[in-house]
Amino acid sequence: MDDSGAIRAGLLAAIRDRRKELEAAGERAEAERNLPSGTMGTLRELGAFWLKTPAELGGTPLDPLDFCDVLEEFAYTDGATAWAVMVGNGGTGTAGGWLPDAGARRVFVPGRPLPLVMGTPGPRGTGRPSAGGYLVSGQWSFASGCGHADWLIGGFRSAGPDGRPMVAVVPREQATVIDNWRVAGLRGSGSFDFRLEEVFVPAELTFGRAASACRGGALFNVEAHVFLSNELPPGSPACATGCSTRRGGPRLSPSPRRPTPTPTARRHLPSSPRTGSPRLTTCCGRRASTSLRTSTRCCTGRCLPGSSSSGRRPPTASSPPSSLSGSSAGSSARRTARPWQAAVAFGSRRDQGRGPSPPGGGD
Repeated sequence: MDDSGAIRAGLLAAIRDRRKELEAAGERAEAERNLPSGTMGTLRELGAFWLKTPAELGGTPLDPLDFCDVLEEFAYTDGATAWAVMVGNGGTGTAGGWLPDAGARRVFVPGRPLPLVMGTPGPRGTGRPSAGGYLVSGQWSFASGCGHADWLIGGFRSAGPDGRPMVAVVPREQATVIDNWRVAGLRGSGSFDFRLEEVFVPAELTFGRAASACRGGALFNVEAHVFLSNELPPGSPACATGCSTRRGGPRLSPSPRRPTPTPTARRHLPSSPRTGSPRLTTCCGRRASTSLRTSTRCCTGRCLPGSSSSGRRPPTASSPPSSLSGSSAGSSARRTARPWQAAVAFGSRRDQGRGPSPPGGGD
């Protein structure tokens, strides 16, 4: 068993041992609209928030399939707990992978407990350049678990003609957490807003939203917002399944491990001997870009026999050729929904109707 598999097995056993504790905490979270502090302490003891943090900073990164298994096991116990684990891993892993060396040393202090970073990387704030950094202001919504975080992550646009999207990491004490999470679904996730008002953020605690990671290996070979959001596909249906189980529904049998890795899992395959970069291949055997969005596209039917390399489907009897030319013809062709879109749609369904956008995601 490799290191990732051993960590997965240990976590699954620990979660099952603490099932009653976590279930009771979930009931409290529903009433308090936030996970109890004691539960967050238990999750820290389990190391549940550092499964996507670079190993060089003290994390224990799992391969994507093992991470999905752990997330689903949490969701069978309590949906809000699983959501907190998902968001905590995304925020902390993003800070660990993308902060410059000086900033990483400030957040991940050697010899001290690992930090918990949560927030919303969408550019909902503004940052005025100042000597050595930015003065950041704004308000960020759906910041799941922000009241328990050590550091908060928030996206902003740099003031200026380019308006470059940036991400800031700030101590939670410098932010104001707004108690406005009153919803029907995921009520226990504590997805409050937080606000910054002219907070100085040193340049070493910021990074470009489209920048490349500074560390972390093949798992981090995507843009930061893609890395932060790539657990939504397993997370949303896992939470929905967990809610169904808690209401008396049957627990679904775990799906068999697929022998062929998904595009995300392929990032852990050996590097190319010629370029040294990870081999990213799609289901049709073509080389894919480092974008998770591009990699997933080949699993939506566009690579089926008969489809062209441009991604357009040949005309059929039920879809006659368009009279338009160029890209407009391709845009009118029928397209199959991507797997993650179906997963998010399933996971966001509520008894009372459709709820708000899933909190904690990287928009």
